[in-house]
Amino acid sequence: MSLVVTDSKSDTTFYGMFFNDKIGDSLIYSSCPENFYNAGKGKIFDAKNAWFFDHNPYVVRGKESTPRGQVIDMQQFANATTFFNYGRSGLPCFLSVADRFNTKFGVPTRLRHPRLYKYEDLPKIPNRVVVHTTGDVNEPIALYEDRGAFLDDHVMDVIAENYKQYEIVQVGGKDDIPFERGCIDKRGLPIWDSVKEIAEASIFIGVPSGPIVIAMCFPRTNIRVYEPQFPAMVLENWYVPMDANFPHHQWHDWGFKIFNRYDVDLGVTYSYKKI
Repeated sequence: MSLVVTDSKSDTTFYGMFFNDKIGDSLIYSSCPENFYNAGKGKIFDAKNAWFFDHNPYVVRGKESTPRGQVIDMQQFANATTFFNYGRSGLPCFLSVADRFNTKFGVPTRLRHPRLYKYEDLPKIPNRVVVHTTGDVNEPIALYEDRGAFLDDHVMDVIAENYKQYEIVQVGGKDDIPFERGCIDKRGLPIWDSVKEIAEASIFIGVPSGPIVIAMCFPRTNIRVYEPQFPAMVLENWYVPMDANFPHHQWHDWGFKIFNRYDVDLGVTYSYKKI
């Protein structure tokens, strides 16, 4: 995804190649156009027609604008902000990923969550839970982790039992671990159809992965994250969501309720039995 800011009074062009192969790593920054526009920096030019900008009123496409002035690669900048001192240096934790990014440009964060601008007004189906079972299988095990992100069988049993009065719908890739247990299997849907399923659900349960970021686009959705990647020692001693000093924790938004893989609550996380 190439981005440049257009129609602004600035001599700076914001340009970048955001990830196209990972949903969450690019969608998480989809609040950028609205925040930048409201700060007087103009609209974002989407040179590669990124799917999550299909309905964004703060972007332009095609040949409507050309880069000018100083060029800033927004993807490289987004990656680097992970390791910069937080713009709000007095805070030990980020207010949001968007705020982490925006403070480096002096842009106020008026939209803290990713946004897709479609399906926002759909009525919620009160007895529907959407589940996502499988994170990126190619993602390397990160610092302090000891396994990948996927729903274990016994956790799926707990979800099926706890939500037996609900309609459970599975979304995700066609090769994701099947939830089964009487759920409606909608793995492999086109991306915007999956977005609609998540937007309509009252509850989203999944592992840290792209569909969680889709769920973040709909603040009326109750998001429950199964975080199985950290051992008990980490969870008890230094796991803090949005930690300004630890990049991997910065994806765990304040809006999440986080559940661990253990029989007991640890640190800020709840036992999977309470999911």
